[in-house]
This record gives sequence, structure tokens and C-alpha cells, in this order.
Amino acid sequence: VKKRKYHGKKRIDINQKSFAFTHRYDEGKFAFEKLKNIKDSFNLKINNRLILSSIIFSTIFVAVAIKMIEINLFYQSQDKYFSSVEYNERGNFYDRNNISLTANLKMYDIGVIPGKIYEKNKFIRKFSSLYDDISSDELRKKIDSNRFFYLKRKIPPQELQKVIDFGETGIEIQDSYKRIYSQRELFSHLIGKVDIDNKGVSGMEKSFNIIL
Repeated sequence: VKKRKYHGKKRIDINQKSFAFTHRYDEGKFAFEKLKNIKDSFNLKINNRLILSSIIFSTIFVAVAIKMIEINLFYQSQDKYFSSVEYNERGNFYDRNNISLTANLKMYDIGVIPGKIYEKNKFIRKFSSLYDDISSDELRKKIDSNRFFYLKRKIPPQELQKVIDFGETGIEIQDSYKRIYSQRELFSHLIGKVDIDNKGVSGMEKSFNIIL
């Protein structure tokens, strides 16, 4: 109920707000709402950026995790072929100027365990086609003997990768070294030589075999 107070002949409404007050109130309310809208818009942009950043980092993390799993599986799949036996590198000979007369080149021996071969015919076909000097009949005879044998000795890493790519079971890869003589023509009679197992068989290679 509005109360009206009379002052003389002029009627005054004590509950009526002035135009200036109402105008300032509306401006303040508008400014507050505008500020709130700006704040909400800013928060929305921040949230969107955080969500986008989270998606990007999550994608990168998943990609890296998948790659690491692939790498681990790849190396684990290759490790199954390698023998756990460690071979020490043979010592070298040097002249009085400390120049090496011998060297060891990293190679690999390919062994075969017949009892672990899953498909013999497939195994024979693949490796007889890879090595021209190994006939399928010869390879089959060795496999049928059911005894460990070397398929190849002293092969380089490039050739080893071809063997691994076959993915055949029954293969055992062993570390090996090929003996290199830098001055064979001058010192071959003195230094001597080693056999396929890197054991000295003549000259100083034989005399110092235990030490080397």
C-alpha cells in the first residue's frame, strides 16, 4: 500500500524513485551483467583450451606408449633367437709403435635346433633358397639327425637380418668374431692364424692362445 503525503497543495509520492537513481541502477546492473558475460566467456575459452590441450597430450601419450610397446615387442621377438652364451673378444697384437696388427670384426653364427623347428619343409625351402651352397637334401639330412648344427658361421649383420625376417623357429644366433690381419703378407708367418672358433692354430696366435 502506497502512502501519500500531502505538502500543501502538491502531492508527493515518498515511494517513487528518482529518474537519476533508476538510471544509475540500470547502468550498474547492465555493467555487472556485461562483466559477468565477459567472465563467463573467458572461462569458457579457458576450459575449451584446457580440454583441447588435454586431448592433444593424451593423444601424444597414447602414440608414444603404442610406439614403445611396438619397440619392446620387436626386440623381444628378436631376442628369442639369440643365445645367452657370451663370447669374449680375442685380444690383439701390436707392433712397437702401438699399431694394431690384428682386429676382430663382429659377426654371427647361425645354429639350428631341429627339435624346435615347427614346419621342416618350409624351413628347408627358405634356407636352401637363401644359401646356394646348401642343398635341400643336405639340410634335410642334418635336420633329421635331430642334433644341433651350424647353418652358417661368421655372417655379417645384413645377412643376419634376412635370417631373422624369415621368422622361423629352431634358430639360435650366437655372437662371433672374424679375425682380421692388417699386415698379413708381412707378418702372417709370425702371427699365425685362428680357426673357425677363433682359437689359435699356428704362430703367436697358437702360442698365446690362452692369454688372448
